[in-house]
Amino acid sequence: MRYFMVFAIGAAGLLSACAKQECDAVGAAELVGPRWYNTFQATREGFSTYTPTNQTSPGWQYEVLQFKSDHTFIESALGPVDAPVDYPGTWQALGSGTYRIQFNDPQRSGYLLRVKSVDAGKLLAKREQ
Repeated sequence: MRYFMVFAIGAAGLLSACAKQECDAVGAAELVGPRWYNTFQATREGFSTYTPTNQTSPGWQYEVLQFKSDHTFIESALGPVDAPVDYPGTWQALGSGTYRIQFNDPQRSGYLLRVKSVDAGKLLAKREQ
């Protein structure tokens, strides 16, 4: 009986920790607000690393994602003359850490953004079509 109680308490703790971690890892609340700069460092699984501070050299590579609370979205990238260009659009949470990105310009294709984790200092995300 004692072993069963220890097992039950341990399992309940593990399940609640996983649920909280899953919720925190993919929550939209942490995405909203900061400008997320791509560091161009990818994980083995192909997730790009974004931080709220620009760590790349000007004119080298540049990509920024910004999620706003009204579900508008801005992606910034280098334009034809190596100056940042903003591409406005919208974002929609689809669940399980997946977000649909749509652009206002019909010429620009939208995509799915899969978020592996996010906190105040780092976002791990991967684009999917």
